[in-house]
Amino acid sequence: RSVVVRRRHRFAIAKSQAEREREMDFSVLTPKRNLTAFLHYYHAIRNRVKEENPDKNFGDVAKIISDEFKALSEAERTKWDKIAAEDKERYQREMELKYEFLYTHGLERPEGDSCPICTLPIPLPTHEHSKDMACCSKRVCNGCGIAAQLRGIRDCAFCR
Repeated sequence: RSVVVRRRHRFAIAKSQAEREREMDFSVLTPKRNLTAFLHYYHAIRNRVKEENPDKNFGDVAKIISDEFKALSEAERTKWDKIAAEDKERYQREMELKYEFLYTHGLERPEGDSCPICTLPIPLPTHEHSKDMACCSKRVCNGCGIAAQLRGIRDCAFCR
């Protein structure tokens, strides 16, 4: 099926299923990366260090915080390591949810998305991994096209 997305003059321009799949953005599902113990510590005390040293630039503030972090006692260090471990668990849980969503809400592939020569499905996005042949109206994967060129076939890999 195709869905009408916009009108130009009197004619409706429709987008195919493949075009809509290419436009889908799954990056909104990707969770924020987990932070290390140092970065959690850095975010917690940066404002205090910046107020104590207003004349220092970004690099100098980072060096001061780094020196303070290295000088932490074992008990304080374990606190920040625990926070980092919890953040890592959060990230892994969110990634599992993302993959579960992607696997359960997968996109259906049209029948024409497989190569007629090797019969393997063409990877998405299909326009990057295949070539439409004008002579026979077939979509041939790049692998079969390269194999045909290596065998000396310069025209269509399907028609030969």
